[in-house]
Amino acid sequence: MNVYSDCLTWPKYRFDHHRKQFQITALTKGTEEEEETEGQENKKKSNIGFGNGQERIEMWKERFEVALYKAKKHPFFQQSISNSKEKRELTPIDALLGSPGSKFILGMLFQLKESKFYLEDLKGNVALDLSKADYTPGFFTEGSIVLLEGNYLDSEAVFQVKTMSLALGEARKSSKTFLGSLDLFATPQLKQGNSKYSLFQTQEERELDLQIPPDSEILFLSEIHLDSPQVLQLLFTLLSIPDDEEPYSAVVLMGNFTSNHKGFAENIQDLQLGLEKLGELIASIPRLSKTHFIIIPGPNDPGGSVSNVWPLPPLPKAFTKNLRAKVPNLHLASNPCRMRFYGKDILIYREDLSGKLRRHCIVPPRDGQDCTETSHHLVKTICDGGHLCPLPLQNRPTHWNLDHCLQIFPLPDVLVLADKQQFSHPYNGCSSMSPGSFSLDGSCISYSPSTSSVDHFRVRLDQ
Repeated sequence: MNVYSDCLTWPKYRFDHHRKQFQITALTKGTEEEEETEGQENKKKSNIGFGNGQERIEMWKERFEVALYKAKKHPFFQQSISNSKEKRELTPIDALLGSPGSKFILGMLFQLKESKFYLEDLKGNVALDLSKADYTPGFFTEGSIVLLEGNYLDSEAVFQVKTMSLALGEARKSSKTFLGSLDLFATPQLKQGNSKYSLFQTQEERELDLQIPPDSEILFLSEIHLDSPQVLQLLFTLLSIPDDEEPYSAVVLMGNFTSNHKGFAENIQDLQLGLEKLGELIASIPRLSKTHFIIIPGPNDPGGSVSNVWPLPPLPKAFTKNLRAKVPNLHLASNPCRMRFYGKDILIYREDLSGKLRRHCIVPPRDGQDCTETSHHLVKTICDGGHLCPLPLQNRPTHWNLDHCLQIFPLPDVLVLADKQQFSHPYNGCSSMSPGSFSLDGSCISYSPSTSSVDHFRVRLDQ
């Protein structure tokens, strides 16, 4: 099992529309200081920071370019219109003037003036008339990339929208077929030779990845308040596995790790004490000696509660000294976190997403076929949009130079969106799930990589 716990090492890529291929641009932020000659070892640096103005521009361009690539490849634009040999086409915004008839445009939704929405692509922007628009399922927020169908009114310089839908998604199988052996998920490994980084999986590695142990199981828990004795007792009950059962291959523990009812200083003390108790609890169960434990901070834990800028760094090592001493297979991960278990790509993100998206969407989500619950809208929004947090920067600040850590392409095998509600929905070849709040009602989720099955359960609080 590989845990890519530090998002600073994840590959940064962009789609080259001229060469029709994805290219790795950097491992971390793209500054001149990181440019190295072939064969030199990449020095890991602390790159938490907003970056420069150019990187903010590149952030939006990279999001749009991937969405444009997926839209052009989608069957909606590849298949001929019924009773005709013509195909639907995307029209750049700067080509709308003097172009009659129904058009499809793709771009980022934003509000240039109060209560006046615009759509922007790489060539320009256009005002929108949404008074007669129909909406497909999903959350439509400022900053999200959407596909519009409608007519451009030359006299009013307005695009009258008939239908607004999310950016077209792509199934994991289609993406992997296009990429071949190019690996955009894992941290590239340094190697000797003509290529600076090993970005491709060999045939031997792919065959080894398919040999998943049949009894392997990964446990996901979120919102674990370690300052609560009741929660610690509940966690001990859950991890105390009978002798006739195999121990978990991995346990993913996600914050918030304190109840956050006190001041900042008191919460820090409670967190340090809680992590120490967690180490003692795990060490008291010898059968967990080979289990991997992945610790992912929540939005109110140190790092998130101070800066509130994503992605979040791992918990400070000063707080986890005793925990690291007692748990041998411990991984202090960033938020989001990536891991690969025998070829299964798993992306984990801890955030109360559904509530934030619901508060900031421009219209209430519209139900559709197989999309009737809030969790359905959430999964569709994230997977089709290809980004873990499609909100404007004023509502969800992001490190401009690390925005690629929040992008999703291709879809992973497993996407854990640790929200307050518990759910699991397959979508476009990706198993999307949320374990719910462990401190609230003892809810959690176990995932079997060999069968791709998901088991929801709740541990009784009175045990």
